[in-house]
Amino acid sequence: MYLKLDPANPDVDALRAPAAALREGKLVVMPTETVYGLGVNALMGDAVPEVYRVKGRPSDNPLIVHVADFVDIPPLVQKISPLADFIMHRFMPGPLTVILPKSDLIPLQVSGGLATVGIRMPSHPIAHALIKLAGVPVAAPSANLSGKPSLTNGPDCLEELSGKVPFIVDGGASDVGLESTVLDLTSDMPRILRPGKIDQAAVQAVCDEFKGKVMDGGQSAPMVSLGYLRRLAANEKPAAPGMKYRHYAPQAEVRIVNADFATGSSVARAMGEAYAACLKEYPAEEIGVFAAREAVASCLNVAATSAAATSTAATADAAADAVSAVARVGLPLLAYGEYGDIAAAAHGLFTAFRALDRRKVKVILTHELPQDGIGAAYMNRLRKAAAKAQALPPVYTGDDRQA
Repeated sequence: MYLKLDPANPDVDALRAPAAALREGKLVVMPTETVYGLGVNALMGDAVPEVYRVKGRPSDNPLIVHVADFVDIPPLVQKISPLADFIMHRFMPGPLTVILPKSDLIPLQVSGGLATVGIRMPSHPIAHALIKLAGVPVAAPSANLSGKPSLTNGPDCLEELSGKVPFIVDGGASDVGLESTVLDLTSDMPRILRPGKIDQAAVQAVCDEFKGKVMDGGQSAPMVSLGYLRRLAANEKPAAPGMKYRHYAPQAEVRIVNADFATGSSVARAMGEAYAACLKEYPAEEIGVFAAREAVASCLNVAATSAAATSTAATADAAADAVSAVARVGLPLLAYGEYGDIAAAAHGLFTAFRALDRRKVKVILTHELPQDGIGAAYMNRLRKAAAKAQALPPVYTGDDRQA
């Protein structure tokens, strides 16, 4: 059943049926502020394999457990350190998952066989209401089929999962568009295992605040490290989702253009050069672009110039008609906004991947963004989505810089 609800004022009565389904161990697609999740009762180990089956997800990839309130967390974990409690109360509810030692209430099917569990408290009103009504913690990976781009809106969920789950709850477009930050708090030194909207600087600022308010004056503030920069061994269990397997990938090959971050014009120039190189391999209709508005304009100009140069028209007017035809075709060139709007790029990335797959492009060109704030998470997802390595500059593809 497909339910479309107002995220600002969700109809609680409409959520009673999917909440009951969750209690019974059935699957429910639910919106969150990050991406849509595929939820199941986190306390029913026998129900969890259905999540892995529907997603086609490896069973050693742990699931994140979603709760409605702080009071729901202590029964699910062995302990919560003062630092963990301090950080959780600064960022929850919101796009943060914390890794803590799990209690016996959490089945190994949820934790991927690990002794730890990821806990998250979503801020999306529908997710909160649904979990509250269900009365159970909800284990929920992203709702997409494993390896594909995450789902960030209801219609895409319906297209991918219709007939595969009992309920799909549409709560509008996800605010963030990328998965939550995953923070390992099993020790006194926090480690970010997956970057998200809440970045290293934000967590470090809270750790510094913790030192000033809680710790002895002679102690140093906990230092936040990045735990996602190391590639896992084939036989190593991932401590958090997104650490081991290829993720977030469209069907098309993704190529990331290296560019000088100084100005949008320099990025546009680099994208235009990369687009021209791609035109030697594919027709314009098979080259997708997701980029800043300036870069999309550059690619469109290259496409038009190429059309004029290859036109067999005998007159200048006929060649101009060939250029005009390029614009009328509606090439698969998608702009997220101005170059500096990294939040807009993050919000639109997965939706763009799916839109370009529907256009059946063979390759998707995009460009790097500065790794400030959510930029680190954006580049993490982009690199995981990138396909085989390319030899020709200025294009970078592949996972050799990726955990």
